Amino acid sequence: MKISDLSKLITTHRDYDEDFSKNQLTIIIENRKLREQQEFEKEKERLDCKFQLEKLRLENERLKGLTSTPEAK
Repeated sequence: MKISDLSKLITTHRDYDEDFSKNQLTIIIENRKLREQQEFEKEKERLDCKFQLEKLRLENERLKGLTSTPEAK
């Protein structure tokens, strides 16, 4: 059965409610967009934490280098 045939069967059925279907689709789309935004924010936060940790690691190495070098007299 083709998609167009299936669509016609659904939309011509006596129990088909177009408004309900449109509302359901809208809810599904909004939920997907919200989930994608949350995933984006979570990944952004993860990358920011990773960046901050790397900055701290480099700063720590720099400070260790300053304290471990003998001072010339």
